[in-house]
Amino acid sequence: MIKDKETKDLIGALSSNPSEAAVISLTTIALYAALNNPGEAMTKVLIGAAIKAIKVP
Repeated sequence: MIKDKETKDLIGALSSNPSEAAVISLTTIALYAALNNPGEAMTKVLIGAAIKAIKVP
């Protein structure tokens, strides 16, 4: 799936950070990936992480 450790760490940090800026950043990245690379594994991971971040109270 994601082979780059730095990318994994960034997604993890953004998805677990409750700040509005982190949620917006991750959501923007996920939407950009969905627009440019629909159906790819990385896109699915980013969308899942964005959904998780949005749901964090």
